[in-house]
Amino acid sequence: MNFNYFLAISARFNFGGGKFRYFLGLVQCAKNEVKYSMKVLEKRRLYASLKYSMSTINKHNVLALPDRQAVRMWHRALADYFKVSKEKAMLGFFLACMEDSYPDVDLSKLDRFEVFIGEVTK
Repeated sequence: MNFNYFLAISARFNFGGGKFRYFLGLVQCAKNEVKYSMKVLEKRRLYASLKYSMSTINKHNVLALPDRQAVRMWHRALADYFKVSKEKAMLGFFLACMEDSYPDVDLSKLDRFEVFIGEVTK
């Protein structure tokens, strides 16, 4: 089975005076159990699309799915579980993981975010 797509979130935090920090959140799935988390990486810019190789996907244990419809269905299931909109569900999941990964970042400084479907390249 080909795993061609993944769900991600990119966010910008504005600390004033032209100082920004950018982060990318990748949904992860544990190897032997149904347990989801998010890998949060600091980046140099805000992303609206992204392509990663399968080796990078495997390195970070990113949840990759066979088609865009499967990614949308997983995203909808996350929103249904928390009983909120898809964007709020993904943002809440991201901020909870940000709090654990980067405790020095003031989450109230979130300025902009983008939820998108990334592609896996061969």
